[in-house]
Amino acid sequence: LPPSAQGDRHAIVTSFVLPDDLETLSLVLLTTEGRAKRLPLSEFADLTGRGLVILKFKEEDQLAYARLVEAREDIILASSSGRLLRIEVNDENLPILSRTAQGNRAMRLRKQDRLVGCASVYEDDSLLLVTAE
Repeated sequence: LPPSAQGDRHAIVTSFVLPDDLETLSLVLLTTEGRAKRLPLSEFADLTGRGLVILKFKEEDQLAYARLVEAREDIILASSSGRLLRIEVNDENLPILSRTAQGNRAMRLRKQDRLVGCASVYEDDSLLLVTAE
């Protein structure tokens, strides 16, 4: 849950339709503690009714965002202290991980800091930032 919804008991669900060509897209999962995990979308092609575990969390961590991305996109992360980080989606910066992996540290956060925003953009895209005030 995003930090703004942590006090709420209702879960926030991100949904998307799987495209026909699963080979060109990845699923990036981001946690409130700044961890990122990239999975090939082909992992989700033949799901059964039992579902499947794709991310394990540390004690205080929660899923904040799930994004479908292409290899030529960038991910922009925003922290609650106002810091931004732009990461190119490639095998070096965001390697494809197995379903049992916990995820890599994408953004170092200070003690009270949390991940509060995520956007996927192409190289020439513009980004508008809006604060609570």
